[in-house]
This record gives sequence, C-alpha cells and structure tokens, in this order.
Amino acid sequence: MNNTAIQMLDLRNNSLGDMGVAKICEALRNPEVVKKSSLTALVLWNNKITANGMDAVAGALRLRPALGGNGSNLHRIGLQSTQLNCQSAILLAECLADNSTLIRVDLRDNPGIGSAGLLALHSAMKINQSISLLNLDQSCIVASNAKVCSFAYSCPGCMFYTFGCLFVLLVGCSDFSQVVVLH
Repeated sequence: MNNTAIQMLDLRNNSLGDMGVAKICEALRNPEVVKKSSLTALVLWNNKITANGMDAVAGALRLRPALGGNGSNLHRIGLQSTQLNCQSAILLAECLADNSTLIRVDLRDNPGIGSAGLLALHSAMKINQSISLLNLDQSCIVASNAKVCSFAYSCPGCMFYTFGCLFVLLVGCSDFSQVVVLH
C-alpha cells in the first residue's frame, strides 16, 4: 500500500469475507497509508461482509482521515451484494452520519438490511451533508416496503416518489441536495 497513485481499490467478487475486509481496512488505517492516500473509491461488491466485516469498514471510515475525515479523498464506497444485514447497515449509518467526504454509497442487492437498517440509513442521511447518492434497490426494501413508505411520508422536508419499481426518496429536499435512489 505504498503506491500513492491508487485512486480506486476495486476488490469486487473476491470472496474476501469478514477477515479479508478487516485486513484491507487495517492496511488502509496504517499511518503511512493515511498520510499518502489518494484513494477516491473503494469497491467491495460481492464479498460476503457480515456485521463483523462492516464493523471494520465503519471503524476505518470513522477513525482515519484517509477514509472518513476532513482530509479524506474517499468519495465512493461500493458495498453492493455484500450480504449486509440489519446490524451492518446500522453500523454503516452511524459513521455515515458524521462523514463529510463520501458522495456516493452503493448498497444495492443487500436484502438483509431490513427495516431497522433502512431507518438508520434514513436518519444518517438527514444529518449527512455530503452524500448526494445512496443506491438501494428493491431487494433492500421488499420486506420493509410499508416501513419505508411510513418513514418517508412522516419525514418533514422529505419527498418520496415511486416510478414503477423505482423508488426515489429526496432527503433535505428544500435544495434537493440528497437523493436516495431505490431501484
């Protein structure tokens, strides 16, 4: 990890699991890496990350400037099809609320997120000022559809639209700064 020119770390489809993701996050938290990091995108699609692995990702996002602080270059994190569950989504939401650099978070194809995970993400998006796109899809909301509609309609300042299978939740919609797209 001495290469300061790495801008995208794409590790999709590597079956890293929690242990592999924890090792990657440990390397990204290394002080030397933190100083020299120019990482703008981290893609971990399809790597079977449970709450334990997400805890490592959340810790890296929260604790190290290279990933989550004001000096960060990380703008995109791809967690599509990683088998996130409700607890994983809640851990992620906790660090997204305070993150000031991420612009896009991709959580598609994670049916285990559940209602509590979606509500935690919704709360984080109401606080976060930098994320402009949170990708979710129908797999994330099939079992939680009524609750998604319920919290979306009860959120003052939020708008919720459906276009066939496309759901769009506008958070902080007075300036349309944050869009949650549910494919």
